[in-house]
Amino acid sequence: MDNIVLIGDIKDSDLDLFCGPILESDNIVRISSSEVHMGIILKTLGLIPSLGWARKNGWFKPIERGFTDFTFGKKRVRITILKER
Repeated sequence: MDNIVLIGDIKDSDLDLFCGPILESDNIVRISSSEVHMGIILKTLGLIPSLGWARKNGWFKPIERGFTDFTFGKKRVRITILKER
């Protein structure tokens, strides 16, 4: 299962272009605000206990515009982020 986070007004055609075929098991989260930090995304996905934890461990950093793909934690959870603005 992959976690796909869409920030801004991302069209479904762009989603297919960057992420390939979307499976039913993929978790897709849409966020309208462009003022989102990595800690907020990790908390939204349920991967961390709190925003304070993210701040202490260096995950409270801004997200760059465009495409970001990385794995998180010991379980190697894959997270793909598309940010429009």
